[in-house]
Amino acid sequence: MATWSTWLSLIIIKKNGRNGSWTSFRFYQSNFSFFVPADKKQQFDTVKKLLAVATQVIIATDADREGENIARSIIEKARASHKPMQRLWINSLEKQEVQRGFTQLQEGDKYLSLYEEAKARQFGDWLVGMNASRAYSLLLQERGYHKRLVSVVCKHPRFA
Repeated sequence: MATWSTWLSLIIIKKNGRNGSWTSFRFYQSNFSFFVPADKKQQFDTVKKLLAVATQVIIATDADREGENIARSIIEKARASHKPMQRLWINSLEKQEVQRGFTQLQEGDKYLSLYEEAKARQFGDWLVGMNASRAYSLLLQERGYHKRLVSVVCKHPRFA
């Protein structure tokens, strides 16, 4: 069986949900969870059903830490992380490369650290973005600017 998913199949939230208070700061959040957006639920449910009956999982997302994060976050949300996993690690979609990759599948545990790295970056980005957005909005409100600002983390900054 084979299936697909997209990165935005899961969206991060605080474990206790959203309290809506723009003025309550929590610079440290230790519990995170994910939810499946309504427009992604049908495909997520398909993936979840396939994972439930699978005896093993082959992760075939992009060969990098973000690809590992996409796959393992979905597998974890589907409660299938206990299944044996292998990793298709290829850098090309040429027929010969894909065939070679399937003959040289790697053990899934070999790439677990990439998932952990990506998860740490993801949570860090969320914490910085949420807290910086609140901080800048509140500081500017004190100076008469009454719109909320959104702060984002730039993964690959470019300087002119």
